[in-house]
Amino acid sequence: MMMIQLLIAATLAQGVEAEIFAEAEGWSIARQGSACLMTREFGDEGNSLFALSVDPIDTTLPLTLLVGNGGWSPPEADDSGYHIEFSGNNAAWRDLAVHTFTTEGTDGTPDGVISIGFAADAVVPMLEDVGGASGIHLSRQGVTVVRLSFGGSDAAVRSLGECLTAP
Repeated sequence: MMMIQLLIAATLAQGVEAEIFAEAEGWSIARQGSACLMTREFGDEGNSLFALSVDPIDTTLPLTLLVGNGGWSPPEADDSGYHIEFSGNNAAWRDLAVHTFTTEGTDGTPDGVISIGFAADAVVPMLEDVGGASGIHLSRQGVTVVRLSFGGSDAAVRSLGECLTAP
């Protein structure tokens, strides 16, 4: 849970602590300010994390996708050329401009994080792709960064929608 908190705090830095809204088949749904977050830690080597944040008030980039791992050392500068494929639904997002950074891991070593922001017109298609996926494959310039299984992502996306519409 520590990696999730570090990633969310570092990326979404709204000064508001995230509050758990729901748990759905291994996924955590939380509310942080006006945003709702869908996160999962995978327990693989480096303890990969996937997080998706939707903030309907953010008119610039209302959807942010984060992928992190304790074993990564991402490039120091922003970098394009990333490719995300969601297995099970043939969805592909290519040549994404990303922000890369590190956070301090629980053991004092840096965790590498990739942050990708999406405009308003991508929110619904991205949520459909995540909800319909059995997994994700993230690559950079043809080289695999990570493959993660997405069991239960459909239930998590539904819970995320409930979080966004809850008072």
